[in-house]
Amino acid sequence: MFDQYVREDTQIYDAVVNQEKQYSIWPASRGLPLGWSKAGFSGDKTSCLHYIEQFWLESCPA
Repeated sequence: MFDQYVREDTQIYDAVVNQEKQYSIWPASRGLPLGWSKAGFSGDKTSCLHYIEQFWLESCPA
């Protein structure tokens, strides 16, 4: 059944990184928050998260 109130997320995001090498996504249409810079990839939410998975290594000890 189609839910008329659920919208597909068609927004474009940037993969972003801070000085501590922590990654996140941020709407490409908004200015970046202080301390963050573009990581070199833009796309839909799923693509950005997949990109981040390739580069963000867990910094906590095992």
